[in-house]
Amino acid sequence: SDGGEGEAPGDQREDDAGSLTFDSEPLAERLEILGAPVVGLELTVDRPAAFVVARLSEVFPDGSSTRVTHGCLNLTHRSSHEYPEPLEPGRRYTVRLPLRDVAHAFAPGRRLRLGLSTTYWPILWPSPEPVTLAAFTGASHLELPVRPPGTEDDRLRPFEDAEGAPFPAYTELRPARSYRTIDRDPATGEVTYTISSEDGGFGTAGPGRLHAIDLEVGHTMRRCYRSRPDDPLAARSEVADEITLRRGEWSVSVATETSLTATSTTFELAGKFEAHEGDALVMSRRWRRRIPRHGV
Repeated sequence: SDGGEGEAPGDQREDDAGSLTFDSEPLAERLEILGAPVVGLELTVDRPAAFVVARLSEVFPDGSSTRVTHGCLNLTHRSSHEYPEPLEPGRRYTVRLPLRDVAHAFAPGRRLRLGLSTTYWPILWPSPEPVTLAAFTGASHLELPVRPPGTEDDRLRPFEDAEGAPFPAYTELRPARSYRTIDRDPATGEVTYTISSEDGGFGTAGPGRLHAIDLEVGHTMRRCYRSRPDDPLAARSEVADEITLRRGEWSVSVATETSLTATSTTFELAGKFEAHEGDALVMSRRWRRRIPRHGV
């Protein structure tokens, strides 16, 4: 997510269904948090490489839930990011997982939900093998950075709108568009998550013309993420991006395509770059890289 329109987390119920979840009782009063919640876990896993993901959500009376913050930990990095160590399957480990800093107010009548999982596609690349994680609830806990109400709260000044340089004079030629689709193959179980967008690179405006230099600008992007719940090595990420500039009969475009897959030991990265002036191809490059996973 880049924080743009439509980029906020959606209803978490589908992710919750694939997670181990813990709900609080409905809140009797407003609860504010400010800072980084921390999840302390005592756990075991059955593979030498594994992730643990924690999501803190607010649950509404109708059952829908909204993600408030989250955190991810590669358990091979439990002691050091510089010197990762494989896990010993079945061994009991104690870890602390800080979530992202957040300022949030939970409303009365709502519930807090903590969801734990070993995957978070496409934010995290899946571990090489399916992982079973067991959490020992009696030895685990959630720390909340509670902000108690203060007598000075009524005097606090509301945040003003974000400041930025004004956009140049610009005429939108067609509206910006952005949409997401999720397709499921019932035969293979493959899930394809696609995000497509078209814009002009200026705020929420679509492709358009810069008046000062009489230049038409456009930008399209397509991100496609494929996965199968029974096979982490089937994960695939594809991104296609194109920028176009046009003035009268002159035009140029730059297009890139990248894909990422993985084996049990390496990431496989492929890329393609093409630049055109009009219909003429003026530069082209293709490359492939193989990158060791090193416990990822």
